Amino acid sequence: MKGGAILIGAMLLLSIVAGAAGAVSGGGYGILIVDSSSSVLIPEKGLNFTAPAWVKLPALKDGESYTVITRVNGMEVKIPVRVKEGLTTIVKLDEKGIMKAIISEGADPSELEFGEPVTLPPKLPDSGWVPKCGVSTYGPVEGNGPPFEVVKVYGEPDYVLLFNGTPIRVCDEYEMDEIRAHDDGWAMVGHRLNWTSYVPDYMRVELNSEPRDSAVLIFGASLIVLRTPLTLSLPVINESVHGYGFDFTGDRVDFEVKPIKEYPITVASNITSSNGLAPRVSFIVNPAPGRRARISVNFTGILNAVSLRAVYGIPPEYRNLPSGMEETPGGTPQSNGKAEGDTENETVVTPTPENATLVIETHPEEVEVYVDGEPVCRGGCTLNLTPGEHGVEGRAKGFVKWSKRVVLSPGERVNLNITLLPYPRFRVVSVPEGAELFVDGKPSNCTTPCNLTLTPGTHELVFKKEGFRDYRTEVEVHAGDGGVITVSLTDLSGRKYSLDPRLRGGNRGEEAWEERTTGRLPLSSTTAYVLGGVLILGAALLVARKL
Repeated sequence: MKGGAILIGAMLLLSIVAGAAGAVSGGGYGILIVDSSSSVLIPEKGLNFTAPAWVKLPALKDGESYTVITRVNGMEVKIPVRVKEGLTTIVKLDEKGIMKAIISEGADPSELEFGEPVTLPPKLPDSGWVPKCGVSTYGPVEGNGPPFEVVKVYGEPDYVLLFNGTPIRVCDEYEMDEIRAHDDGWAMVGHRLNWTSYVPDYMRVELNSEPRDSAVLIFGASLIVLRTPLTLSLPVINESVHGYGFDFTGDRVDFEVKPIKEYPITVASNITSSNGLAPRVSFIVNPAPGRRARISVNFTGILNAVSLRAVYGIPPEYRNLPSGMEETPGGTPQSNGKAEGDTENETVVTPTPENATLVIETHPEEVEVYVDGEPVCRGGCTLNLTPGEHGVEGRAKGFVKWSKRVVLSPGERVNLNITLLPYPRFRVVSVPEGAELFVDGKPSNCTTPCNLTLTPGTHELVFKKEGFRDYRTEVEVHAGDGGVITVSLTDLSGRKYSLDPRLRGGNRGEEAWEERTTGRLPLSSTTAYVLGGVLILGAALLVARKL
């Protein structure tokens, strides 16, 4: 009996191990179609073929990650894709559209890559922050090259890259910083020189993008991310230089400047494609005295030129494509030799699709649900959909529209929660009352005190009242925000009216906003409080106790 129990246990253990191995190595296949006119590499499988073509790749229902690498006019293009079992993933590239979106003079585009969007920190201050005959430095910065600083010189429009031990002229003096590494990072030691034997030449690089405020990364990194539009001055250092100078005490300062053969500069966008990936374009700038470079990237054009979608089966326009599965051992692409019109490759996909199930829950309940632009239900529902990619939207009056794209595999059951947030809504109060409110330069039909509903985003608010100076501010609001906006107006004589503190409160989930002379008003939802009544009551109790 004991031996039998051991045998049964061993068999059970073996079955579990075998099942686990099957789960890891199991799964079916998906189809990847690359619609372009160039060679393609799938590094995960070592496949190299000439597009347009299709390949059959191992895939799970949840999807398998692959990378499509191709070249467009000498520039490497990397596109991450997710292939799901039983589905066809189509990558379509408009090579002419990509090159039209990238303009470079004096710089060579080297790579277009899609990845996570860049989170932008605050912008660098402009030249107004730089003291007269001084410099403002930001850094040091270490990427995949030598550490450097970003420098702003008084009176100069450009940002300058300053490397270790490189003198820069500031008025009639010279600034030179030594960047030193230590266990916790980097430190700088600055020198003011009266004279130096060497100052490098510079070349100017103008960078722009559409949309603006895209990140500029130098050597792959920046401590404070620079943003477009931007003009950079890059030092031209073609060979090693041993130089020296004298500080204002007469002491000699020796330095060594090492050559920099090329500058890798990346322009990265934080706008994303439908699959949540953001494009970034890298350039190589070869410095030369008197040379100028211009870089401009239209990220909207790039996203329009590169599309990804998932469908069930092979669309008719792709059924005559050759297979990319046949290649030489060296990876050289070759034709599969199939005759035009041969539809044999259609058999790689199951001819009869098994529909997928999409279970939808909504908050609030009155949300209207749309799939691929068509209304399907109000509130929660269960939908039987064909496999592939679908666009899902949730709409309700007074709420910000919700949208998402989902990819469904055959037989898959997916739960989807649609939660809508209300439009930002605020109570607007001014002292004195009766100020007309203009939003983004247009009348809002709101005269204080009043209620105001905004769309998510950044808005300019202007309060106008006869006999008072216009009050202007900028607010950034998000879906679900709410609270009280309070402002104090200043009359034409310069007298500023104070706000009754009892008006600064709000209901639960609202915030009292203090007016500010400059900058944005933060709009986070917190609990407000009322001060006026409490202060008056406290004063009355104190007087009564004295009496």
